[in-house]
Amino acid sequence: MQPGPLASRMLSSEFWGKKAQDLASVQSMQPTSQTAAPLAVTITGTVKGENNESLPGVNVLLKGSTTGTATNAEGRYSLTAPDGNGTLVFSFIGYLTQEVPINNRSEIDVTLQTDTKALSEVVVVGYGTQQKKTSPVLLLP
Repeated sequence: MQPGPLASRMLSSEFWGKKAQDLASVQSMQPTSQTAAPLAVTITGTVKGENNESLPGVNVLLKGSTTGTATNAEGRYSLTAPDGNGTLVFSFIGYLTQEVPINNRSEIDVTLQTDTKALSEVVVVGYGTQQKKTSPVLLLP
């Protein structure tokens, strides 16, 4: 049985219950090569103090995220950011926190400044006594 003229028109304007204009709007939402996701960027560098000494254990954090790392014994770090934008935050006890914009760089070296105000506020207080106690010794014949 051949479809008649009315059925042919219905088949050309509908596809599985969808109108042709609805299908066109769905097709226009398909991703294109121009909407590619940004590539992750690995950022490396060295963190030093004012006297050019390497600082191990400095916290390096991508601002506004939970992505972070710490510097190794030589003061070096490596961190992967989702793109070349953003800001790295460097923090370490006894030093001023420093924020550095990434600006599409793959290597960022930082020199932290000593926080003299914070160091002058540190006070160590110790109290306590200790007494050596001996236990009685029982001698058996």
